[in-house]
Amino acid sequence: MLTTTSHLENVTSQIIQFLEAGLNVVSACEELSFPWKRHPELTQKLDNLAKEHGKTVVGTVAVTVNTIPRAVEAPPGLVVMKDLPPPKSVQ
Repeated sequence: MLTTTSHLENVTSQIIQFLEAGLNVVSACEELSFPWKRHPELTQKLDNLAKEHGKTVVGTVAVTVNTIPRAVEAPPGLVVMKDLPPPKSVQ
């Protein structure tokens, strides 16, 4: 879980390090919750790198803790909250 900044440009190097280390990334970075409009080239770079390593990057803003299980089950790449798998029911 990465909660260091709200700005994608300031957190990109950390995301890259985590992906290259083989880790999924769940971040509270607000700009990462929907990065395509403001940072299209940077977003594409992160998406490609995540897919290359078979990992997921998710920007969750304030719901980080509740999203971790869903992010772990997400397909590789950079995804938004609406694209995460639905939560499994607790039995």
